[in-house]
Amino acid sequence: MSVILTVKQLNIYVRNILESDKYLQRITVSGEISGFKLYNSGHAYFTLKDSESAVSSVMFAKEFSLLKFRPEDGMKVFVTGRVSVFEKTGQYQLYVSDMIPDGIGSEFIAYEQLKRKLEKEGLFDPENKKSVPRYPEKIGLISSLNGAAIHDFCVTVQNRYPFADILICEATVQGEDCPRSVIRAIETIKNKNIDVLVITRGGGSFEDLSGFNDETLARTVYALDVPVVSAIGHETDFTILDFVADFRAATPTAAAQSVTPSKEELYLKTDSCFSLCRRAIDNFLDSSFSFIDNLSERIDFDEVLNKNSAYIATLSERSAYSVSSCFADCGYLLDKIVAEINALSPLSVLSRGYSLAYSGERLVSSVDSVRKGDNIEIILKDGEIFCDVTDKTNIHAGVKTP
Repeated sequence: MSVILTVKQLNIYVRNILESDKYLQRITVSGEISGFKLYNSGHAYFTLKDSESAVSSVMFAKEFSLLKFRPEDGMKVFVTGRVSVFEKTGQYQLYVSDMIPDGIGSEFIAYEQLKRKLEKEGLFDPENKKSVPRYPEKIGLISSLNGAAIHDFCVTVQNRYPFADILICEATVQGEDCPRSVIRAIETIKNKNIDVLVITRGGGSFEDLSGFNDETLARTVYALDVPVVSAIGHETDFTILDFVADFRAATPTAAAQSVTPSKEELYLKTDSCFSLCRRAIDNFLDSSFSFIDNLSERIDFDEVLNKNSAYIATLSERSAYSVSSCFADCGYLLDKIVAEINALSPLSVLSRGYSLAYSGERLVSSVDSVRKGDNIEIILKDGEIFCDVTDKTNIHAGVKTP
């Protein structure tokens, strides 16, 4: 006698059979994606098919968020997961936990997808590129301090254009931390009044350079106000940063050449400026002389003098009167000063009947300053008298003193 089951019981029974098979609990299947849909929940649903058959597949948000690329219809992939039954519909399906491209790396697919996305948004458009200055005063440089790229760049700049300052900001240029490290360096250096920013590193594999294929890094570089020069890897290496940068250089040395003039160019520029200045001065002098000559031809100086002779005579009289008045005022002031000086002079005192007595070079101002027998010189207004002291009287004491 057969067992009677409900539809739900049947689906559970089949599910248990499938899930009890250890081979079906972790199986890898190759096929082509069809009908891919990603819902707001983050869950992805699609059909995996080949030329003869198909199987419904689902990849939940947790696993899907770990993919480095976005699956698309027509993409051939290897999926790994388990087989079970969705009880509600009774449909068996593949629950995918991992997915890798068939024949091409997931990182390269992610690179191509991001490239198409940003290109469609206009981040690579030439009309959005900023011009790289030819004579920068300050160059910003982001790179690893341990690589040869930074050495090659700095040596080239020093040899070509030693007038520029190089502001170096270290960053990790390989590995998972590369995008975040470079973004931090950009945020640090962008407010340092740099004229141009160079981001560089040496060569490597596609995986080594993958840090520069980051979407956030690309948008950060695109939003900068200063022009950015990218020099990542070798000449044949291209990253997302190379496409979004304002200028892409094949090597660090080429990057240095792109932001600096050569010494020969500077010499030619200086010589050209000197020649232009000299011609401008010569032209100015020629024009000035021509203007003066034309002016001289148009002006009759005799006529001008005749028309203004009366005014000139008046000015002359005013000038003579001003000079005479000035001299008179100065003479009066001089006489007054001389009179004041004479009034203070000892000679003026002598003219009123007084005299000065000297004992040697010392002025005699008291009887106590001479002794009997001293030689005295008496100066009068009209001459000198030489005397010998025979006696002296102290007026205050009222007695003669020896």
